[in-house]
Amino acid sequence: MPAYFFNLDAIIVQGDQRSYTLTWTDSSGTAVDVSAWDVYFKAESTKTTDTLVVAPVSVVFSDSGSGTTDTFEVPFSEAQTDIEPGYYKQEISVDRGNNINTVAKGTLTIIERVTEV
Repeated sequence: MPAYFFNLDAIIVQGDQRSYTLTWTDSSGTAVDVSAWDVYFKAESTKTTDTLVVAPVSVVFSDSGSGTTDTFEVPFSEAQTDIEPGYYKQEISVDRGNNINTVAKGTLTIIERVTEV
């Protein structure tokens, strides 16, 4: 089971591009190789049927400088965040091949865009 559980509360302006980046180390600070993990993200509106989902194939893995692939980024495109403003329950889960664990949970607030660029 992953060693960490993150509180994931965020605010995004409707239609903005954004991402979450998480870096993994063990209790001694040694990088944990996350390259074989499947990462899932989902946010569900508390009032409507709107959802924001990021498929595992869209998650980007990288090395934070440790020499190990210890970081993953969950990107949101402008189209994905162009959803109904409001509160969304959100979570990130990882599948390490033998089980699925929720590693982050919280509230995503989408606020209305005022100007169009």
